[in-house]
Amino acid sequence: SDQAEVVLSVPAVGRLHPDYYPLLIYDRIMGLPSGPLFGEVRDRYGLAYSVGSGLSTFRETGDWSIAAGTEAGNAERLRDIALEQVRSMRDARITSESVEQVKRYLLGSFVVGLEQYSDDAMALAQLNYNGMTLDEHREKIRAVTAADVQRVVNAYIDPDKFLAVVLRP
Repeated sequence: SDQAEVVLSVPAVGRLHPDYYPLLIYDRIMGLPSGPLFGEVRDRYGLAYSVGSGLSTFRETGDWSIAAGTEAGNAERLRDIALEQVRSMRDARITSESVEQVKRYLLGSFVVGLEQYSDDAMALAQLNYNGMTLDEHREKIRAVTAADVQRVVNAYIDPDKFLAVVLRP
């Protein structure tokens, strides 16, 4: 296969950090199929079948990443377009509408996603491990503002500090 995997990553906060929830919302703004990464990388340029972002956290530390597979010859172009979307979101300002939309998505998907007792138990155990109840988790999501998300983007998501890894065939 002539497929290359492109991963861009920057250090971020852990689950116990006060900036975790604004960063979680930023992650969903960027990485959902309705978000700017998907819109540019897949829809506009056709460089990847799937592209997304992810917040990987432990209690004290974490990272925020963008990942996509593309033809090996398009890896650098995909990297540049993804980083341009990061720059654009820093410059354009996070809107209250996009934050509210993602908050509704997060609150709704948590309920819909818990369709089996084992899913319920795992999600509640993870919250409890981090010293939080389900109600507290939901309240922390509800409390995030667009200004919180913008502050976190400016503090942690610096396009000049990303590590770019391209794994080629």
